[in-house]
Amino acid sequence: MDERKAHNQLWYQQTPESLLIAFDVDSELGLPDHEVDRRRQQYGDNAIEQPRGRSFILIFAQQFQSLLILILM
Repeated sequence: MDERKAHNQLWYQQTPESLLIAFDVDSELGLPDHEVDRRRQQYGDNAIEQPRGRSFILIFAQQFQSLLILILM
């Protein structure tokens, strides 16, 4: 596959071999350690940020936002 053609296709339309070449990865060994470090610095860790939880005080205060609750008090 022509390299220019590979860049014009979406990743899921390409063959595994062309993706290995495009991302400069060895199928048997993966990435060398120095390349992993470089890509981590460039792109960040491969992790999903966990959303922050609501605090107990906020949850407690939100209980009193309902008009019905205020009437019942």
